[in-house]
Amino acid sequence: MNAAVLAFFASCIVVFFGFVGATEWLIRDQVLPQDTLGAHSRLLNTSQVSDAAFGDSHAARGFNASDGFINLAYPSENIHDMAVKAMSYFSDHAPGRIILQADPHLFAPYRVNSRHKIDNDVPNLHIRSVRHRSRAFAYWETFLRNGGHLESKVTVTDFGSLLSSGDLSAVPPRKRLLDAQIRRTWHTIRETEHVETARREYAALIDWLVEKGARLCLVSYPVSEDYAAAMASATSSAGHEEEIAFFKNQAARVGAHYWDARAAVRNRGFFRDVDHLNSEGATRFSPDLLKACFGD
Repeated sequence: MNAAVLAFFASCIVVFFGFVGATEWLIRDQVLPQDTLGAHSRLLNTSQVSDAAFGDSHAARGFNASDGFINLAYPSENIHDMAVKAMSYFSDHAPGRIILQADPHLFAPYRVNSRHKIDNDVPNLHIRSVRHRSRAFAYWETFLRNGGHLESKVTVTDFGSLLSSGDLSAVPPRKRLLDAQIRRTWHTIRETEHVETARREYAALIDWLVEKGARLCLVSYPVSEDYAAAMASATSSAGHEEEIAFFKNQAARVGAHYWDARAAVRNRGFFRDVDHLNSEGATRFSPDLLKACFGD
């Protein structure tokens, strides 16, 4: 092997390790201080609060928990994840007031076929984490485009809520329509064995919570008029009314309260996109949620 080839390989090695080192610095300096998953995991592992909310991004962004309540919802979680998390969290103390998300899209194919996991095994080098490694180039792209800094658009509150900016009213009508139709496609329910399994897991979860003494409230979170219109134009199998009936029946079966809040917010300025509240929307909606569920 001649000197030129050796020099080339040596240069490649230097560049590789230089990129790894620089990316580790970027993750530690820019990403971790505002990492929602890290903050969520720490809260989940250290909190002993009895009043809690569980769900996916609709609950994480839509319920602004305040003193006395903790929001343990996290984006992309499905019913299986909610059950595992709730049972683990309340393994050593009793539940109090519990808000459990009851949105039909929890039975959508992309949700029932997935398994989301909170990973508490933090490697010595964060670049070794699958989550950060897969996003390394995106981190650098955003870092450079923003002039040498990363800034999250999500605020993690002291009580676990993941509040977001955004204003659906500023989005052109044509784009709102397109986004709502895309969501409708994602959220179309197909009767499968996975859906039946998810229904059984949901029923088992509420049984477990009630047996542990929880004051349970099932909530279908607000969606925009654009989303509601898209779902209303869908076929009966995609329109979500069967799933709403399921949640109502489950609540009635165990004596829990169910609140269908899908139409509770109609101001587009309170949404970040067609089916998630923004920070102001969540702040305004949350007192109504507590009052509807628990009379607070």
